[in-house]
Amino acid sequence: MARELKAVVREQKGRQAANRLRREELIPAVVYREGKPGTNLAIARRDWMKILNAGERVVTLKLDGGDKQR
Repeated sequence: MARELKAVVREQKGRQAANRLRREELIPAVVYREGKPGTNLAIARRDWMKILNAGERVVTLKLDGGDKQR
């Protein structure tokens, strides 16, 4: 079963925006889907590290607009 990972859609792009997120303990991410533009996300570093250290390979992203399984 996939673990849940909370993500926030972000509007800002670029190096400065990414560095600001990292200072706030967030990870900038992009989800790509076939035939659609990428979705920019911000993920809590602590939550991501828990999932990564548990050896999970499938996550369910919890977004404002619904769930997307990747």
